[in-house]
Amino acid sequence: MKKSSIIALLISAALMASALAGCGKEIESSVPDVSVTTTETTKATTTETTTAATTTTAATTTTAATTTTAATTKATTAATTKAPAATTKAAAATTAATTKAPAATTAATTAVQLAKDATANKYVYNTLNDEEKTVYNEIVAAVKARQATCTFSSPHDGALVTKIYRDVFFQEAELFWLQGSASTYTGSVSSIPLEYKYTEADQAVIQKDLDGAVSQIAATFPANASLVTKIKKIHDWIILKTAFTKENHSADDAYGPLVLGYGQCEGYAKAFTYVCTKLGIENVRITGLNNHNLSHAWNKVKINGAWYNVDLTWDDPTGNTPDYIRDFYLLVPDSQINGLSHFVVEEYTPFTPPVANSLDANYFVQTGYYATTYDSAISLMQQQIINAAKSKSQIAQVKCSSKEIYDAVNNYLVNQAGVLGMKDKANATKGCNQIKGVSGASDPNLLVVAIKLSY
Repeated sequence: MKKSSIIALLISAALMASALAGCGKEIESSVPDVSVTTTETTKATTTETTTAATTTTAATTTTAATTTTAATTKATTAATTKAPAATTKAAAATTAATTKAPAATTAATTAVQLAKDATANKYVYNTLNDEEKTVYNEIVAAVKARQATCTFSSPHDGALVTKIYRDVFFQEAELFWLQGSASTYTGSVSSIPLEYKYTEADQAVIQKDLDGAVSQIAATFPANASLVTKIKKIHDWIILKTAFTKENHSADDAYGPLVLGYGQCEGYAKAFTYVCTKLGIENVRITGLNNHNLSHAWNKVKINGAWYNVDLTWDDPTGNTPDYIRDFYLLVPDSQINGLSHFVVEEYTPFTPPVANSLDANYFVQTGYYATTYDSAISLMQQQIINAAKSKSQIAQVKCSSKEIYDAVNNYLVNQAGVLGMKDKANATKGCNQIKGVSGASDPNLLVVAIKLSY
């Protein structure tokens, strides 16, 4: 078999350095809250609509420290494929030998079933054909064994191998020690090198810490919690734990946000997908560009058969106190972010993302803070401000069902008399902490009217 010529082309950082090694060019938050007092004309937060899908930006390729591993143990999948051979020699087999064949067959069947169960909630894997799944499985097995080289059972086209490696990197959140690679392959490929971000000893420690974080998050779920509630708990726990930074070694993987308490967009996204995957919630990580032409990562998650977008990074905007959380990007449809603030780029995301076109599980819809009329929006916002003041929350937020309602409500709130009247009513309500200041923090793309509160 002919080995391929491996072209170690590190595609520009706008192509792969962020997608496979972290969001190195993500700006601090991309959508900082507006902080305009109501004594001025408060403007809603807006995002530029930029046709950035074909833009690539030059940047240095991020390569984390890698560790050469001596482990070359190959996955022991061959054992299950040899069971049928035991039954073909019945003529010469002894009674003892023939009685062992059913057990071997049962073991093989069990292994296949376990493999099927393990991939049931893996969106990317389930978009592949049989050949692609074989390559995928062999790469995963090699990474789990920390092999320095993944040797395929048969040669495959280089373009296919390049794509599947990237698919593994995006889908397999559990393989946090795998170092992303921007290498591309041509010709007939029999094997590929593998590199690892952490040593085997560090991997074991990190694995324990990550799973400890997952257990802590699961412990916050109320009894009989809905999937929306669980996702909200995951969303909030990660945001409260994490400070945005690009400067640390683990900022672009799950370990940064979940354990160390810092991360960039790639880290937030990997942390979310790691927890969801461990808790059996189907999800996938997406990497593309934001409205500033900078690389950005977010997630999609599946609820009751429908997909939704989640962006923890942008629900944790910089310039706020550590306990500030908003829910703007919690379970939103493609129509409110795609081509507006988030741009899916084919080179960044090597698979076709699932379509998200439902609002049914949107957090505002589920919690009742979704306004279908102007009057209901005003009423809900007053209620939200009172609720926020009672718990000393820093934000009151309501989602509108149309741009017309959003514009009318936002215009009312940016008017000094309107929002100050709501503040005064909250301050006069029993049990409320006294609100000192209010400012606008709305988003016209998501149709969320929001007011920041200070006490």
